[in-house]
Formats: sequence, C-alpha cells, structure tokens
Amino acid sequence: YDTHYYSMYLGGIANCFNSMEQPDSAMPYIQEALKIAYIRKDSADISLQLSEMGDTYLTMKQNEIARVFFRQSMSFTKKTHSFLFWYKAGLAHNLNGISQSFFDDSQYDSSLVYAKQALIYALPDYTTEAEDSYELMYKTFDKENKKDSSNKYFRLAAEIKDSLFSDEKSRNIQTQKFQ
Repeated sequence: YDTHYYSMYLGGIANCFNSMEQPDSAMPYIQEALKIAYIRKDSADISLQLSEMGDTYLTMKQNEIARVFFRQSMSFTKKTHSFLFWYKAGLAHNLNGISQSFFDDSQYDSSLVYAKQALIYALPDYTTEAEDSYELMYKTFDKENKKDSSNKYFRLAAEIKDSLFSDEKSRNIQTQKFQ
C-alpha cells in the first residue's frame, strides 16, 4: 500500500476525532501518521501531521505542548518546497493554533500577536483561516473589554462566514441544476 495515503487517512481520522472533541481517540492515529511521515522523510507530510498533533494537544487543553508541535510544524513547512497554497495556509493554521493556545491560557496579548500574524498569511486567499483569526481577535478584545475593536473583528468574521455560507449555497444550487 502507499504509505503516503495511509498516513493521510490516519491524519484525517485523527482530525475527525479532534472535531468531535475526542482527542484521546485521535492520539493513536496521529502518532502513527506522524511516524510514517518521518519514515518517509517527507517534510510536507511531517508538517501536516505535526500540525494535527498540535490540534490534538490543543483539544486536550495541553496548550504548552500544542505550541511546541505547531512551531515544529512551521519549521517543517518552511523546509518544504510545496506550493505557496500549502505554505501560507499551513502557517496561518499553525499561527491560529498558537493564538488559540494563548487565548485558552488567558495570555491575551500573545494571542493577539499570533492571530494578527496568521491573518497576514491567510488574506486574501484562505478565508477559513482568516475567519479563525478574526474570531480569535474579537474574542480577545472582548475579554479585554475593548468593545469597539471586538465589534470590528466580529463583523469581519461574520462577513467571511456569510460569504462562505453563500458560496456553499451557490454550489449546492448549481449541483442540483446539473442532476
């Protein structure tokens, strides 16, 4: 079997468990996926699996460990010769993960710094990552009782969410027309 795809499937399973807030179930899958990526010496796969490992620890609320994996992922991302798409999207995702970890630890200044950095990589092409950045920013400003800034970034996050929803609805309508 192709170990690349097997690793990707394992990472996808871990992602599903993380999305369902079941990081303990995700852990063996992501560990195996990361092991395979290291055996293959594929920097892009290693970066992706390290990022998912960071997401797993973030879901477990082990924020310091999560930050280590996100930073390692960024290091491997910078070593890859991947498409600009994967490079920018990967960095934005990892920076948002670090931002979320600082937010969860009530370190709001650090959270803002990383969310703003993520936004640099996310805009204009990676709207879901930009939405995450804006959401982290408005929540952080809200915690700091900076209502004007909180409202500004809430509106920006809502605009992206509305845009993504509209795009999805358009695709659904187009799909139904062709059936």
